[in-house]
This record gives sequence, C-alpha cells and structure tokens, in this order.
Amino acid sequence: MIVRPRDFIIVSATGIVSRPNGERIGYEVVQSIDLPQCPQLPNPMVRGKLMYGAIYRQLGNGTVDVYIQMYVETQGRIMDKLVIAAMWDSTLGFWNAPQLSETKKLQWCIDNKGAKRREHASALASTKEIETGHSGMSSLSERFERSLTLGKTLPPLSDNAAKLEMYALFKQAKLGANTTSRPGMLDFVGRAKWDAWTKLGDMTQDDAKLKYIAIIDELAAKNGAAEEEEEAVTASSGSEDLLVEISEAGLLTIQFNRPKKFNAIDIAMYEGLTKALERSKTQDKVKAVLLKSSGDYFSSGNDLSMFTSNPDGLSLEAMAEKGAVLLEDVVNTFITYPKPIVAAVQGPAVGIATTILSLCDLVYVKETAIFHTPFTSLGQSPEACSSLLFPRIMGPARANAMLLLGEKMSAKDAVDTGLATAMFGAAEFETQLQSKVNLLLSRYPQSIQRSKALIRSPSIVKELQEVNHLECQTLKELWLGPECMDAILKFQTRKH
Repeated sequence: MIVRPRDFIIVSATGIVSRPNGERIGYEVVQSIDLPQCPQLPNPMVRGKLMYGAIYRQLGNGTVDVYIQMYVETQGRIMDKLVIAAMWDSTLGFWNAPQLSETKKLQWCIDNKGAKRREHASALASTKEIETGHSGMSSLSERFERSLTLGKTLPPLSDNAAKLEMYALFKQAKLGANTTSRPGMLDFVGRAKWDAWTKLGDMTQDDAKLKYIAIIDELAAKNGAAEEEEEAVTASSGSEDLLVEISEAGLLTIQFNRPKKFNAIDIAMYEGLTKALERSKTQDKVKAVLLKSSGDYFSSGNDLSMFTSNPDGLSLEAMAEKGAVLLEDVVNTFITYPKPIVAAVQGPAVGIATTILSLCDLVYVKETAIFHTPFTSLGQSPEACSSLLFPRIMGPARANAMLLLGEKMSAKDAVDTGLATAMFGAAEFETQLQSKVNLLLSRYPQSIQRSKALIRSPSIVKELQEVNHLECQTLKELWLGPECMDAILKFQTRKH
C-alpha cells in the first residue's frame, strides 16, 4: 500500500453476536473515503484507498481467534466499495446461520470471498474503468504455510502435551487421518506422537489446519504480550542508577549503577528493584535473576542522605513510617520471589547489601569482597531477616560478632560460614559467574521453582515475613531515637 499525505475520513461498522457458552462472534469493517474538502493532516495517510474487514470469535476466557480478514486497496472507486460491502453483508448473514458448523461457514467465507474478488477483478479488467485492488486474504493452505513459518520464530513450547498436539495437527493437516502402524514398545516418543495423531480421528485436513493456525495465532499474541510486558518491566523499573535488562536466555539482570556513590541505595532504587522483581514473578520468559553492581563496590548500603532529605515536607514520624514500609516491601519481595536469585558480589557490601544475601539463592563473591553490618555504630538494628537467618547460617557466635559488634567478614569466611556459595579470583570472576548462571538457566524452570518452593516452604515464608515486620518496626523506632539522630549528624559533618 502506497502511503502519502492526503485528506481522509474513516468510517467503521462493527457487530457482535453473543452465544450462551460465552463465545462472541463479531465483525468489523473499516474503510477510508475520499473527501477532498477534509483539512490536511500532519501524518502521512491514505485517502480512499483502503478497506479492511474481519470476522473473529472471542472465547469465554477473553482470547480472540481471527477467522477471516481482508485488506483491499479500492483506489477510491465507489464501485469497488459497493462490491466489497455487498460481499461482507452476505458473509455476515451466512455466518449467523445457526444450522451450519463454523468450519463450513469459514470455508464458505473463504470460497465466496475468492469468487467475488475474482469476479470483480475480471469485470474491472474487461471494462478498464478502474484499477483492481489487492486482497490480503489468501487460501487456507497459504495461511497454514504462513503459520508454519511463524511458528519457527516463536519461543519453543515447554509443555510436552502442547508439543504433541501441534505435531498431531501438523500430521493431520498434511496427511489426514493416521493410517500408520503403532511404533514398538521401546519407542516411547514415537508411540506418544502416534497416539496424539490417532486421537484426532477423522478430523478433516482443513479443520486441522484451522486449529493449527488458531493455536499459532494465540501463541504469537502471547509472545507479543510477553514482549510488551518485558518492555514494561525494564522501562518502569530501570533508571540511570538501576539498570534492568532481560536477556534472550531468560535472565533478569538488576544492576546497581551509582559507582560514584559506592552504589548506595536510595528510595528510587528501592522502588525500581521492587517493581522489577514483582513484575517478573509471573513473566514466563524470566527464569532467574542476577543482582550485580557497577564499579568497585557491590553497595555501601542505604543512602543515609535519605534520612536528611525531605522534599515532601513530611514529619519525622511520617518519614520513618514511609521508610519502614518501603524496606518491608523490598524484603518481602525477596522472601516471596518464586524464581532463583543470584547475587554477584564483586566488592565491599555494607548493611542491607550484606543482609539481603541470606535471602538470595546463590551468592558468588570475588576474593576481594568484604561484608560489613555496622548497625550499632549507626544507631540502627539488623534488617532483611538477618536477625533470624544469620545465626542459622553461620551460628550465633559469628552472627553476633557481625550484627552486634559490626565485625567485617572476608570473602573466604563468607563461603566457609555458608553466607556465600563460592569465591572466585579477580581474573576469573566474570567467567565463572557466567558459567554458573548459564548452568542455572539450562535447568528446567518449573523444576527449579518447585524445588525452591519446597526449600522455602509456606511456613518458612510466614516466619520470615513476621521477622521482617518486627525488624522494620524496630528500625522505625530507632530512626526516631536520639542515637540514630546523632549518627546521622556525624555523617553529615563528615560529608561536609
């Protein structure tokens, strides 16, 4: 279709027939009409050149199958439009006839449309009064072949039952009913395919093609929705300070990116982190999460300027309440996240950057990494369930040294005590990390998620959430106390 700036107006007609089973059969006809008196529009448009029509079925669950659609360039001639409108009128009348099956109706639509188009094209060619349009509607076989091509571009199916159904429909569409002999007992895959094909019985080849096309269209629509959701995750969650990306392999990477501030975490980064994780919980494409950082620091923990910046003019009590709710939400997201979270710690991790690691599933550290929880020197207390998990992971003695005295822990000690999974040298860290991530992504995702659900059972989740709430309430009280205020003033003095 040639697009150029022209005057235009759009006329649309739609109709819907609802069925008792929840399905809706509908149509839509849209055309452009040549009206030279219309004002000039800024965008390139087509005047009087295009006519579009479609018949679709909306199922009770909301999904839509487009059964027949047509695009015709009418060249602005009224006779073209009259013929097309008459054809759609007869098509829709036939479609609503209750006594015929949908398959027969569809085939009639296709055949009738082709006959009308050929008849009209012949008449136009013989009179040479107007140019013929171009129809976007093709034969069922051509649509089937296009669906085969489209299917190759979609992500592979993970459900074996769905794979068998697609195989069976393909064989039925190409060869008809199964007349072959059943494979031997030891050919499990062959027997499963044979059974799926045989189960279709005497389904016609056209019916098999139609069903195959419908499934591919639905998969393509879901894939498009998934891509839109992926864009939504990265666009709404990511920022200059928090980079969010989803790889083709299904890895959601969340990267702290404030190296000049030692990757200190501010409110916007907390909110972005929570959004990225929450939105990816139900996103099928995301198989795992990688939490990493830019620069030399993994993170220096909370950005203490959050305690002195008050752009909304809130009271100290309101600021403390807001901070406690934000922290509790972030930690709860880690507690309930159903997919594996991998942390890559390449440098010092302070405060919550250390405590949150106990809620990650795999923690890989560079040999130069240092772990520090200086809560009591800042007038604060443990968070991210560390008051519960650190004693369980490393024993009460070592946990008390970190949480009460603020003693630092080396990368080697983090591995030895169970806080980290493995340590790698500086030269091999990125290579080893990528190897471990690739290994994780190669595992069956449902198996991984179900296994994690067993490890972090509902009772454990409930316990962690209760501890998280208690920790955040304790922090809120301490933030309003004199000790934390004194620590913040000292921080501000050092800063200036």
